[in-house]
Amino acid sequence: MQLLDSIGLGTIDDLFLDIPDAYRNPSLDLPGPMSELDIQRELGELASRNRPLASGPSFLGAGCYHHFIPAIVKALMTRGEFLTAYTPYQPEVSQGTLQVIFEFQTMISALYGMEVANAGMYDGATSLAEATLMACRVTGRNRLVVCDSVAPSYRQVIATYCQAQGITIDVVTTADAGGVANEATAGIVAQYPNFFGTLDDLAALGDAIHGEGGLLVVSADPLAMGMLRPPGAFGADIVAGEGQPLGIPPSFGGPYLGLFSCKQQYIRQMPSRLVGRTTDTEGRTGYVLTLQTREQHIRRNAQRPTSVPTKPCTRWRRRYTWQPWVATGSGRWQSCATTNPTTPPSKSTTCRVTRCRWKASSFRSLWCPAQLTRQP
Repeated sequence: MQLLDSIGLGTIDDLFLDIPDAYRNPSLDLPGPMSELDIQRELGELASRNRPLASGPSFLGAGCYHHFIPAIVKALMTRGEFLTAYTPYQPEVSQGTLQVIFEFQTMISALYGMEVANAGMYDGATSLAEATLMACRVTGRNRLVVCDSVAPSYRQVIATYCQAQGITIDVVTTADAGGVANEATAGIVAQYPNFFGTLDDLAALGDAIHGEGGLLVVSADPLAMGMLRPPGAFGADIVAGEGQPLGIPPSFGGPYLGLFSCKQQYIRQMPSRLVGRTTDTEGRTGYVLTLQTREQHIRRNAQRPTSVPTKPCTRWRRRYTWQPWVATGSGRWQSCATTNPTTPPSKSTTCRVTRCRWKASSFRSLWCPAQLTRQP
């Protein structure tokens, strides 16, 4: 009553006076009780009025379509070797899930012709929007050129993501995109194949934006990569996409899976999780999340590093502050925080996450990935 008195009302019903009486408490004309069998028949009759997507050709969806999914897919994905029941933040009890993510990253990198891919995003639209924000972060610019052949819903999501950041978006025809880009443009955004099912000249767009110091951002259909040259072959810097064609039912529009990949040099700006593969002290293969510092990665009884805010790659702290090491193309080891090839420090310590002993000189950490994708 004190709350009602403070706003000048007498009863709770007064809060709803703005709603017309006819709609405030309408009477519901519901049928009488039914048995379970009758309900099944009723729902089956209603469902029979629908036309299943598999019953014939369908040109609806604007990017969401019915695809054949082999029955073995569900059987494999629910096996205990791959579907571990714990968060991937704890690698010692979630190796199955981590391995699946690692293999997924490898597949997306291969399909798109890119150097690294993450563990996935929400969907194709938000994945592309995140790619545009990443392009702005990498270049330090706040202007984007978006081709009008990009799906309208994708362009709407990009506008929503960018408005709070003060990023200017210029929607132009694909033919004009290269000429509109200038030294203030963070990137050109294109779709491949585009919303109308045609192929834009990604090579020309890439040459135009790279000449101005910007990035080429592409949203690509992963299924089409089985027939087309990947965006990476045209010099794309960031490639996003919708994962629904890879085995997800239409499901009335979602939820789906966003794909995200980029060049190795931009990995520090890439959103979402990243799984790496390495070996433990006994030579066994292990998979872990890497290049992140989240509370879930750190045991409560472990001392937290004080340098987390300033050193994103910090994982360890005993007597020293360790940094993850990744393998370069030349086979030498290189620190994530530097560009100078070197060798891992020859020290032994205890893994702060799994509490197991490892020796840095032989690179036997379960938390420092030796590689981010499988090598051919």
